[in-house]
Amino acid sequence: KMKIIHKLTNLCFAFCLLAMAVLSVRCSDALEEDVFVDVASNNFFKNDKDAVTAVDAIYAKMRADGSVTGGSGQQEGWGGFGYGEATIFNYQQVQTDEMVVRWSGFGVFTNFTLTPSSYGNVGSVFGDLFEGIFIANNVLTNIEDNDNLSEEIQDRVKGEALFGRALFYSTALSIFGNIPKITQPESDPLNLPKQAPPSEIAQLVIEDLTEAASLLPESYSASDYGRFTKGAAFAQLARFQLNQKNWSAAIDAARTVMALGYTLSSEYSDIFSVNNESNLEIILTIPCIAQPGIGNTMVAHSGEPDFYAGGWGGHLARNEFYDTFDPEDQRKALLIKEYQSATGSMKTVSDGAMIIKYEVDPDRIWPWAGNDIVLHRLGEIYLTLAEALNEENGPNQESINLINELRGRAFNNNPSKRIQLADFTTKESLRDYILAERSWELYAENYRRDDLLRHGKYIQQAVDRGISNAQSFHILYPIPQDEMDRNSELNQNDGY
Repeated sequence: KMKIIHKLTNLCFAFCLLAMAVLSVRCSDALEEDVFVDVASNNFFKNDKDAVTAVDAIYAKMRADGSVTGGSGQQEGWGGFGYGEATIFNYQQVQTDEMVVRWSGFGVFTNFTLTPSSYGNVGSVFGDLFEGIFIANNVLTNIEDNDNLSEEIQDRVKGEALFGRALFYSTALSIFGNIPKITQPESDPLNLPKQAPPSEIAQLVIEDLTEAASLLPESYSASDYGRFTKGAAFAQLARFQLNQKNWSAAIDAARTVMALGYTLSSEYSDIFSVNNESNLEIILTIPCIAQPGIGNTMVAHSGEPDFYAGGWGGHLARNEFYDTFDPEDQRKALLIKEYQSATGSMKTVSDGAMIIKYEVDPDRIWPWAGNDIVLHRLGEIYLTLAEALNEENGPNQESINLINELRGRAFNNNPSKRIQLADFTTKESLRDYILAERSWELYAENYRRDDLLRHGKYIQQAVDRGISNAQSFHILYPIPQDEMDRNSELNQNDGY
């Protein structure tokens, strides 16, 4: 695994650090700075290797954002799609019914009191997402009609850049809603970008993913493990279309993924094992190895210090969520309330449950573990298809069968745990059940906020938990004040 991943991750970090050294890459700063584009067009993108190295910066941006770790030349993995402070995880999970965070700095999330000026140590992903968009736009601009590149690499790198742009844009659209549409790396500093209607951003995401799917390969050699594939593009498209409530399009994309040869893992826990890069259920991961800056820190964020050496015990599953599981559900076994401490005594986590979904890596370096971070997998595609079919047709046997495939795994094929079509007489009843099944199958995988928003339950659930401050405008986060200060054309989201 070390040999497989080092090539990709080292290139990612090398180019990302190069890009950041050449220009300031916050959204508006990137728009005002032309130096990198000049450097790239004149001195870079001269061969296939240059193009591949350039697109690797997108992968780096998905993982890390922060200071360089000592003399390693690697960035700390606190940003992107990992589990640190300024991550997508905190925006998509912490304000939901699944999770509670002990650390006081996260109170602005859990209490729905975040303001444009109060991001603080939890960080803002706004600038990071647009940095990723800038990197993708720069690659797309410089490979277009570039005779220095082979057709194979030109197509593949274009597909990777389109996927990256769509991933960053779909995330920004979910979190902030009202965002600029930027498709070129250059801009006029006297004509800063204005926010586009969300429908325009959604259309761009759909177009980018559709084209990416036509360009990306179904698989790579082992040395390129972790790159975007055709399956990843269709999986992202299925997820996005579901959240847009484009049911027919979600069905088509999900069926395409299912036809590409992925298979459900026989054991739920294997999806998140240390050696999960060989798991055939996984469609896309962020490759991790047990080294500072490029390891998985999920267990460290959740594990009690006397359960997990170096654990911080911050992010926990809510007791109320823990109690929704059937006691026989194997998925519940990865939420730990009672444990044997390092001293040998039995202890109970009273205010939640540790999320030990990722297997504890015995070879980790302090918090950094080698389990690859799962971004897309077939189990979620099953539930996407089941939901979209129900929305199109009402309760149907195919949706029931898809859900039962997952429940069969979760309950060791116990037939009494299967659901029946006759149990659901209305679209609404099956809709509610699928939302619950998604929580049991996909907890802590960055789905819950979007799921609750799609079902219209995000704010009401917060109010039901006693968060009286939660109001309808909280379906979006505020645009950070420092971004507003950089770009006078940005308007703040309603309510903030």
